[in-house]
Amino acid sequence: MPFEEQFEDDSDEKALLDVERLGNLAPGLALEWARSKPFRHLIIDDFLAPFAVRRMQERFPPPEHPVWLDWRKRSPNQYGKQGAGDDTRFDTLDPVFRDGLEQFNDQPFLNFLQSVTGIPALLPDAHFTGGGMHQILAGGILDIHTDFNFYDRLKLYRRLNVLLYLTSEWQPAYGGSLELWTDAPSRGGHCFQDIPPESRVGLSRFTIIPLNLRRVRTTTI
Repeated sequence: MPFEEQFEDDSDEKALLDVERLGNLAPGLALEWARSKPFRHLIIDDFLAPFAVRRMQERFPPPEHPVWLDWRKRSPNQYGKQGAGDDTRFDTLDPVFRDGLEQFNDQPFLNFLQSVTGIPALLPDAHFTGGGMHQILAGGILDIHTDFNFYDRLKLYRRLNVLLYLTSEWQPAYGGSLELWTDAPSRGGHCFQDIPPESRVGLSRFTIIPLNLRRVRTTTI
């Protein structure tokens, strides 16, 4: 369902998420989720309105920003994989960007996820452990992996990963597609879906996946 931008209000105070629109989309997306194989996953294009995408893109922290952990110390075998680790340094983020992250932790978004996946009583992680935002530098890689499923800090099981792409100027030559795998290669697994990051300016691609195997590769341009 594309957005109409003719009368958009792009003030920073406007919520990123159109709750009414998400509620209307949820029944159809729930059917797609239930039918997906070999494990449940979902790809939603045009998830955010163009004004919301621009707001987050323009304030996304650049590679030299202090919010990022040093990947050379954190993941030396995964070149250029930048992550924040948790919310410890979120006070260095642009406040509008930080507010955008927090909107994805709010109950309206959790209600949407529950409606689509059928998983009841989902809880957010206020600490953004392993979440928040990520970026992979040119030539970098996020190797095949499965995330931890028990979150010791809150004594809860992790159920879903939600990924929002903000790569408006992406080109196929850059690489960087998300690969979903049936199993580890050492056990005969193979990549069954390759999901390119969104390439159109002002639009967004959104992915919901469980804690299954995935990988991201980029190329040097």
